[in-house]
Amino acid sequence: MKPSPTEYRGTVFRSKSEAVIARGFDLESIQWRYEPSEYEVDGWVPDFEIDSSKTEWWIVVEYKPTQITRTYRDLLKKRFKELRENWRLEYPGEPNDLATGLLIGSPFSDKTASFEVFSNHGSTMFDIPEFYRSWHEAKRYRFDLAGF
Repeated sequence: MKPSPTEYRGTVFRSKSEAVIARGFDLESIQWRYEPSEYEVDGWVPDFEIDSSKTEWWIVVEYKPTQITRTYRDLLKKRFKELRENWRLEYPGEPNDLATGLLIGSPFSDKTASFEVFSNHGSTMFDIPEFYRSWHEAKRYRFDLAGF
């Protein structure tokens, strides 16, 4: 199924799932930016940058609705590592680190989403049930009626 572009809060997302994720971030009071161009690596840009008072990290997030191949995961890990290295060069005195994350799961599925965070200390896998609840709330939002 081909993704359908969806507008939310003045941003056109490549898919409705990404718009639902942004809405979920809003429901959790997480500040976000979509496809932040300053994180571009070899023509690729992560889906989101999030900053939350709930964390001490700036996090760039790549979203995938389903599991990915090992080859693609390895490519993302390489891109994530380069992003973190570029961050340290650009912001050498920044006390907060840049974390990179892979969010896997669909807001239109009953399965729990997983979030794998990669940092300079390795990677950690999280199940995020509280954010998953926000997804369910967010997917009820009428994107087609917003602004009318």
